[in-house]
Amino acid sequence: MKPVLSLDEIRVLLRKPDPKEYLPCSEVSSGIPLGSITEVTGTGKTEFLTHLLRENTDHRALWVEEYFSVFPPALFQRGVSPEQILFVTAKKEMEWVILNALRSQAFSMVIFDREECDSIFLRRVQLATEKAQAATIWVSSQPQNFWTSSLQLQVKRDGSKLQVETLRKRAV
Repeated sequence: MKPVLSLDEIRVLLRKPDPKEYLPCSEVSSGIPLGSITEVTGTGKTEFLTHLLRENTDHRALWVEEYFSVFPPALFQRGVSPEQILFVTAKKEMEWVILNALRSQAFSMVIFDREECDSIFLRRVQLATEKAQAATIWVSSQPQNFWTSSLQLQVKRDGSKLQVETLRKRAV
């Protein structure tokens, strides 16, 4: 016979959060959280993402931009596998591409480069990211003040070395 739980014990069980999973990242001690948006800014953001992709070769990634700016052969020369990453130029259909990629759950990492984001777009991406348990990484040149990012990183290049500073970390 199963033990009967009191109302207080049930409340404690309902409040207990699920443990969050993280992608390992040597540049960030806690890792990159799955199921939430991470914002990456600064001068070394592409190099940082190259390190992240190289360290997580078993994860497939989608890299979405409005207009093509990243040079894929440079990433491949730095050790990122061509089979690991799909590049998409989305122009005005960025939201559609990101949401459908997350819904498909074909990618455990979705990277998008967009300067102008509104809160409705970010909220939709956040909800789809939570449901897919993916690592969504928003790349921008300057830190933004949106509540949707659970981790905000600023990456600076110091010669050949990267300096990663955590600007904001929200409990996820």
